[in-house]
Amino acid sequence: PTQGNQPRYSKIKASDLDWGDWDQLPFVVIRLVRDGPVSREAVSERLIHPKDIPLCTDEVASSANSNYKPQWWIFDPVRKKSGKLAIDIPTFLQFRIGLNPDSDPAGVREKMVPAEKKAYVLRSHIYQARGLAAADRTGTSDPYCEIQCGNYRKTTRRNEETLCPIWYETLTGRIFMPAKAQELSQAPMINITVWDWEQGLLGFSADVIIGRSTHEVTQKLIVCQWKAYEPRKPRWRPLYDVIDGKKVPAGELLCSFDILHPNLAKEVHHKLPEGGSLLPWVRTTPMFLEYNILGLRDLEPLPGLFSHTAVSGTSIRIKCGTAEWEDVVDYEWINNHKESIYLDEDLLDRKQK
Repeated sequence: PTQGNQPRYSKIKASDLDWGDWDQLPFVVIRLVRDGPVSREAVSERLIHPKDIPLCTDEVASSANSNYKPQWWIFDPVRKKSGKLAIDIPTFLQFRIGLNPDSDPAGVREKMVPAEKKAYVLRSHIYQARGLAAADRTGTSDPYCEIQCGNYRKTTRRNEETLCPIWYETLTGRIFMPAKAQELSQAPMINITVWDWEQGLLGFSADVIIGRSTHEVTQKLIVCQWKAYEPRKPRWRPLYDVIDGKKVPAGELLCSFDILHPNLAKEVHHKLPEGGSLLPWVRTTPMFLEYNILGLRDLEPLPGLFSHTAVSGTSIRIKCGTAEWEDVVDYEWINNHKESIYLDEDLLDRKQK
């Protein structure tokens, strides 16, 4: 890291590159701090072992395969004495770090010059999600997806009462990233967040995060100017959530990203379809979904005041994509488990087949 125009560095005493037992070396601890109500407090940190830090000698740093370059590092939230996390969302910090065994200060690397950035157009193709976590008492969520990259921030429309939302939207906005391919490591990360919509008091938002993911900007995302434009084939990306400081799976998101030069995005062959809607990448055929409800068992009564009432008006809701059906059947609640239940043999035969 640098401070002003002067590089800051600390020497690590070592006779040569063979430092013996690496486990005896202390971690390099980097913390992010901010002003608190009383004093400055740490909110997130990253522990890096010296064996994971690349060398920055002249020979190694000049190599094309050297890891001595700016990288995005994830910082874990700091846990307070009360047991709560200082922040709920992990932080990403981009920096360059290296070890220089030379005793001569001249071996310290020069100040890192920020890459020259130019404007590009980011198209985020958001198709659907599956296996999301339930955030509402109904066992579902009201999810919408947010894409953030630098100052670019766009959201999809909201789906109601579902764990498998379908959007098929393209979110378009302008981002700034390095123009040279070798400097793309300094480009901002594409942050994906799936929120559950909640109406707070007095109209304030009470939305909660139910899944997140990140994606690096690479050369593969930049659209070729010599080919007719077509949204990149999407793929399922795993989502995760942070519970008690640990990552847990939180569903999957089907999406893809394209980056275009602003002038290229205006050309006829690279424009989005009318309305900006996406078409499925698979061939679809209209079909009817047939379902037969045979019965229900082991349904518990509602707790509280209704614990002694019979279960009535029970509904079965079936949802597939944007289609939804709900059957309301007056199911019989049997309190006497010794009561005999007779079933039609023909019905059982059909069920087995």
